[in-house]
Amino acid sequence: FRKKKIKEMLEKEKLDRTDISFLLTFAERYNYEKLKKFCELKEKQLNLNIQEEIGIIDEKLKENLNKIEEQIDEEKLKKEVIDEIELKEGGLEVVNDRIVKILKKYVDLREEYYQIISHWIIGTYIHKYFLTYPYLYFNAVKGSGKTRLLKLIAELSKNGKLLVHISEAVLFRTAKERTLCIDELEHIMGKDKVILRELLNAGYKQGLSVERAVRLKVGNKEKWVIESFDVYCPICIANIFGLDDVLEDRCITLILEKSNRKEITKLMENFKFDEEISQIKEKLIKMFSVDSANSEISEDKGNIIRNIYKLYNNIISNYTTTLNTLTTLSTQTTLTTLFSLTTQDTISIEEISKFINKLKESSLSGRDIELFFPLLFISLFTGRFNELLAIAEKLTQEKKKEEIAENRDIMLLKFIVEELEETNDFISIKRIAQEFKEKNEDEEWINSRWISRSLKRLGIIIEKRRISHGVEVRINFAKAREKLRFFESESQSSEEKEEKKEIDININIQQNFQQNINFEYYPYYEVVKPINITITYDGQDKPFKAEPNQIFMFSELGDNCFEIIKILQEEGYITPVIEEENE
Repeated sequence: FRKKKIKEMLEKEKLDRTDISFLLTFAERYNYEKLKKFCELKEKQLNLNIQEEIGIIDEKLKENLNKIEEQIDEEKLKKEVIDEIELKEGGLEVVNDRIVKILKKYVDLREEYYQIISHWIIGTYIHKYFLTYPYLYFNAVKGSGKTRLLKLIAELSKNGKLLVHISEAVLFRTAKERTLCIDELEHIMGKDKVILRELLNAGYKQGLSVERAVRLKVGNKEKWVIESFDVYCPICIANIFGLDDVLEDRCITLILEKSNRKEITKLMENFKFDEEISQIKEKLIKMFSVDSANSEISEDKGNIIRNIYKLYNNIISNYTTTLNTLTTLSTQTTLTTLFSLTTQDTISIEEISKFINKLKESSLSGRDIELFFPLLFISLFTGRFNELLAIAEKLTQEKKKEEIAENRDIMLLKFIVEELEETNDFISIKRIAQEFKEKNEDEEWINSRWISRSLKRLGIIIEKRRISHGVEVRINFAKAREKLRFFESESQSSEEKEEKKEIDININIQQNFQQNINFEYYPYYEVVKPINITITYDGQDKPFKAEPNQIFMFSELGDNCFEIIKILQEEGYITPVIEEENE
């Protein structure tokens, strides 16, 4: 209502003293600084107009007004008035949009990164309610703006602090109620960083505390007491040389590149004096200040989010597939009950149920869903859930593809399937190591001992024996192919899986397989979609390929192929050719 009334006033060609007084009342009551500035300008213009009408002009007033009008673009000021009101009165949707606007002003990133960072910043104000909170990791080349981005995040986040390097003592003594932005975290994999690495590995999840013995002076005596430090806090990390696999697994990784956009790179980093940043920070503090002022409300909100985690697990475990009620504290919350994250942001429990079911249907799982859950939950209130879920799935698939490309076990698996000669006989571990090394000359880690352990981890050894000159193994090549297909399909996005034109099936047929009497079979079938099948029968692989419109005989797939025909027909890859009586 206030915004509507003020907009109407701003659109008037001329404002009288009553109008200005009306606007000034709003400005002072609700602390609209831009509106105050606008009223001051209009009041001086009105006074000068009155003086001109009666023929008495105050030259000093006129000179002062001319200077103000030179400095102020009135149309721009009107827009700033509306922007200020929208931010002060709006909810998280407006705040999120403003954070994205600020990020785009100062840093040049991939488009999807802005929403991830913005939701992460909002989450720093309520991270204590979530069981886990992801680290943001910026892997960047020199000169890509990682330090600028960390400074900006620290400025916008809750109690943000920018640190260059960090020790384990600094981490556990400063983590509580802080957002830590750590720049230049190089050599984190060094032996001297073991304790720091362990703390970081555990600090993304609630429940870990560090205990240290502290010497206290009581009167003339000293005594040792055990002090406990909570290390759970939002953390941003940036470096050039990367992180170890375990720590990076706790991060949402974003890759920064050098920008050639001069309108961004030439801007000074005056974040502390940027009025828009100050307004956003002030708004976020105000929105979530109720949590510190009212511990009962804070605990209630925490319990509701904990119940959402519980409900999620129940739905995934099929204990319940529909949401009828959600118990919070001593009351029963129904589907129509509204859940408030802030005074302006409210959703129903029914919407939360839909949110959980969408997560269930998504490609996210395991650690990925654990990391993205807080940001996706916040996105329910910013109106960006579908967009953020798509971004989360995209980033997760990109990460899986990279892991497959870099994962040493998968490298070996790919070599075995594609390069190593298939045999049922024993193969020397030494020979596998030598041939694998020839394909990867620069990889110093390849040796017989590593090959032996990798084969064991992959679970593709049928039999193993020690002989006089080393160790030999029999490899299950069919299982190796199956595992490689699994890893490669895991790295595909849901869109890629939908668009994939070929069917790639590996069916193990038992010799005593009986025909399914409930399914009708025909002598001939027409191909509807391209087929690429590998049929494994009695330990032997038989490939079968066919193109659309091609007709093949049932018997071409070999004996005992009833299950394959059934699957192909049910999946829409083939259709039976039904002969008419007159044919």
